[in-house]
Amino acid sequence: MKKKYLIFKFLLFPFAIIYSIIANLRNFLFDKNIFKSKKFDQIKVITIGNLSVGGTGKTPHTEKVVSLLKNNNKIAVLSRGYKRKTKGFLYVNPNDNYFNTGDEPLQISQKFEEIIVAVCENRRFGIDKIIKDNNVKYIILDDGFQHRRVKPNISILLTEYNSPFFKDFFLPVGFLRDNRKEYKRADIIIVTKCSDNIKKEDIDSFTKKLNPKFNQKIFFSKIIYSELENLYNNNLKKEINTNTTILLLTGIAKTQYLYNYIKKHYSSDIINIEYSDHKNFTKQDIEKIISTYEKITNKNKIIITTEKDSIRLKKIDINSEIQNIIFVQKIKIEF
Repeated sequence: MKKKYLIFKFLLFPFAIIYSIIANLRNFLFDKNIFKSKKFDQIKVITIGNLSVGGTGKTPHTEKVVSLLKNNNKIAVLSRGYKRKTKGFLYVNPNDNYFNTGDEPLQISQKFEEIIVAVCENRRFGIDKIIKDNNVKYIILDDGFQHRRVKPNISILLTEYNSPFFKDFFLPVGFLRDNRKEYKRADIIIVTKCSDNIKKEDIDSFTKKLNPKFNQKIFFSKIIYSELENLYNNNLKKEINTNTTILLLTGIAKTQYLYNYIKKHYSSDIINIEYSDHKNFTKQDIEKIISTYEKITNKNKIIITTEKDSIRLKKIDINSEIQNIIFVQKIKIEF
């Protein structure tokens, strides 16, 4: 099996080289000011992103930055709105359909109703539009590290502790969508998904491997799992013990962290239904999920899903009996 995997990687290697040439050429043109980056003097632009595809925790870290700044400042979050069915600039409100906005911008809007959330493929146009319509001090670009047509005031780069960019390779051999050396453009590097018991020597060792520039700030963060909430009723609670059978339903980039947490803190009796990231759930998917749940012989059973998945699940017609047993595992970030 390992031999077949290595052969497959070898066959993909030429495509990774082509991808790297294109990415490096693009960065060269921006570095030499042939492609222009615009700086916005009237506001502060903060970009949050990564060098790889998915799984580093961009949205919860965006929410963390929002929570740190929102009390004394007028803030807007601008996202591309990945997988939305609309085009162009659009303001997001908590009652929107994720088909129009994308799931992550809608999640942020529902969590922080007091801030401005918008989506636009053209971030430069989106920033201009927000400034024209609103008196804002900060605009946070969710997943904006590669969007070099905008020159940020602060650039935050995320990298996962167990899958750091300096051990990765270009797509499709690895998961990098940009050159590893581009980390030097970041003002702040956040090492995400660290364990609770990370030691100082581990932090020092990882920092040395990062080889940060003189003025780069390095932070380490971990995921904090909050109390389970019912998908439709926040007041509905569920007691879970080690005899509970858990149907884990996910459509995110990386499920393993949540799976490990549930196994350690709730129950090891887990049935996992795993879809691709940003999965648009259909009625057929729901029928499969319900059928799997009903086949569980243990009467003490529950469905657990993620906050991002809950945004998409809410738009599917699910009968009230099933609604009562779907619970959401929310998370937040702690440094």
